[in-house]
Amino acid sequence: MLSKALTKWVIQPLDLLQFHWWEYNNPYYMDALKHLSDLRDKGIIKHLGLTNFDTECMQIMVDSDIRFVSNHVQYSIIDRRINPSLFDGRVNKNELH
Repeated sequence: MLSKALTKWVIQPLDLLQFHWWEYNNPYYMDALKHLSDLRDKGIIKHLGLTNFDTECMQIMVDSDIRFVSNHVQYSIIDRRINPSLFDGRVNKNELH
């Protein structure tokens, strides 16, 4: 489906695909990420990013050789729920931007 959309939009590769998963207790997000990683390896997606993942899930991804370039998290002057563990040094260790 992604290939069909990219052909219609005349865009290839897609520069960045941000991936969000609603329920971390459902481990199928790893299957989805592996599929997206395959698409990246085929050149359909240039970069894979995450949205609102915690460091525990990100570590599982890194341990499974899932490469990602960013993790976009919700944070504002009104909403400061972000877990400080997101900034525990793992981001630098894994050379994320």
